Amino acid sequence: MIIKKCLLCLILVTVCWASSETCLSESRMNNEQNNLVSFDDFEWLVGFWEGEAFGGHFEEVWLPESGGSMSGIFKLITNDSVSFYEIFTITFDSTDPVLRVKHFNADLTGWEEKDEVVTFPFISAGDGEIRFDGLTYRKRSDKTMQIILKIKNSDGKVTENIIDCQKR
Repeated sequence: MIIKKCLLCLILVTVCWASSETCLSESRMNNEQNNLVSFDDFEWLVGFWEGEAFGGHFEEVWLPESGGSMSGIFKLITNDSVSFYEIFTITFDSTDPVLRVKHFNADLTGWEEKDEVVTFPFISAGDGEIRFDGLTYRKRSDKTMQIILKIKNSDGKVTENIIDCQKR
């Protein structure tokens, strides 16, 4: 019986390891297919964007790459008051870009713990579309884009929010 349990554990560990290696291989393949993504692929995000979402008006500003990162801020205004802010960065972990976000209430108290961020792993970029796991930026024209954001609700269901943006 003990030998069967040990064998089962070994099989499970092997399957989990093989599964994680498959995910890593897919990520590497995405990177190779995207011709080693660079900040040039994100350049079209730079600027002042605005639109309507989450029951209010938002403003999102992306700064150009400097110091090995792109950064920006999001502000949601509802009923003439700030509802919340986000600060976000795109940096490269080894060869893959990663988007990190921190959320703040109007008084700048954080949603996440001090050392925690919300991370969106990179999937692909090209043809006016940047895809992270759970978040996609889709260029519609030089002055318009869509943000597709997947949010997990308290009941565990994932909803897809499509946010239209205009460049100022």
